[in-house]
Amino acid sequence: MCPKKKSPEEILASLIQCPLSRRNLMKGAIGAGITLAGISCSDSGSSNEKDREEEADTYSDGDSDGDSDSDGDSDSDGDSDGNSDGDSDSDGDSDSDGYSDSDGDSDSDGDSDSDGDSDSDGDVDSDGDSDSDSDTETDTGEDNGKSKVYIVHNTDRQAGLTELMEMVDLSFAKDRKILIKPNFNSANPFPASTHDDTISGVVGALKDAGAGAITLGESSGPSGTQSVISNKGTLNLCTRLGITFEDFDNAERESFSFTGMKWPGGLEIPKKMRSDHAVVLLPCLKTHAWGVYTLSMKLGVGLVPRNRRDTDLHPYANLAGADKGLIAEINKGFKADLIVLDGIKGFKTGGPDEGAECSPGLLIAGNDRVAVDAVGLAVLKMNNAQGIGGRSIFDQDQIKRAVAIELDNARSPQDIELVGNDDNVIAEIRSTLDQG
Repeated sequence: MCPKKKSPEEILASLIQCPLSRRNLMKGAIGAGITLAGISCSDSGSSNEKDREEEADTYSDGDSDGDSDSDGDSDSDGDSDGNSDGDSDSDGDSDSDGYSDSDGDSDSDGDSDSDGDSDSDGDVDSDGDSDSDSDTETDTGEDNGKSKVYIVHNTDRQAGLTELMEMVDLSFAKDRKILIKPNFNSANPFPASTHDDTISGVVGALKDAGAGAITLGESSGPSGTQSVISNKGTLNLCTRLGITFEDFDNAERESFSFTGMKWPGGLEIPKKMRSDHAVVLLPCLKTHAWGVYTLSMKLGVGLVPRNRRDTDLHPYANLAGADKGLIAEINKGFKADLIVLDGIKGFKTGGPDEGAECSPGLLIAGNDRVAVDAVGLAVLKMNNAQGIGGRSIFDQDQIKRAVAIELDNARSPQDIELVGNDDNVIAEIRSTLDQG
């Protein structure tokens, strides 16, 4: 005689009597917030929490302290922390972006989304990633229609750059030649000029990403390129890093133009900027005596032939009346694959070669010049920079013209998504951006 067939409920009840089966069932149901035969499987604390921990220890996966991490393997410290990289933050509690927030407590609501990172409201957005503005993601793209700008709050440049480069997607660099454009307006030290350590950190990250040959290219300010790089020791730096230097004053050039362009007869810029090289911009955070401010778009001035800088861009006979929107038009001639803005310090008055300093302690990255410059302007405004407070960010000449000619993706503050390691900093920049 065949044994009586058990109902699903009876089978489930018998499985729960076996601790190993019970634990596996619980692991399958955990996060769904359901209950198996009166046993809570939610992440919130309950009267069965101690029982669950004891069972997990009894049936561990062989790590040193008997705690299993999320994929069933022991992570480096033996504890499961729910972060995608398997590491806990400094106080042992995971926060939403994998970093400890300012008060050392988790800034999420304790609910994990599908990739193991907690988002701000406990819900998962359509791509399975956190939908919080301050969650870190390894992507510099615009997969949600917004331009991402990554912001690291860290006054230690080397550590901050390492953290920043881990956030952004450097896949564009693999097997490609790279052209880096720094800010060498003068030989004066940072923040007047791009810091050598910033160049070194970015070059190292690009090489780690599989980049091919790397060139540092520049045409410096009034004192001349050769004088600037000699005083800065740039050639020695390039030798040490295994990269080459190109003086853009002597570069082969290529013309471009577009409908509505205000530069008479179009414009010639170094051909490498329009070639198959990936372009990386390394601006500083500064006010500017003529241009009002100098960020990523202003680096384009170093691409313009010297004679046209004086006659078309900033004629010294009429500096006040010069069209600063022409700066944005230079940028229409090339694509930026990565921008790393060093805002550990900046000029809040004067510039570009000297001025009163501010110390935001920020490193900023993205691939949208409008978005990065808008964030840079927000930081300058937060530091009471001279000359920019009377106009909204997207009404500043460079950005206004960039939006008009459809340079890159951002057209308004709402087109910018902020991602970073300090929620308070992100919130302040977000508020400043939105207020203009």
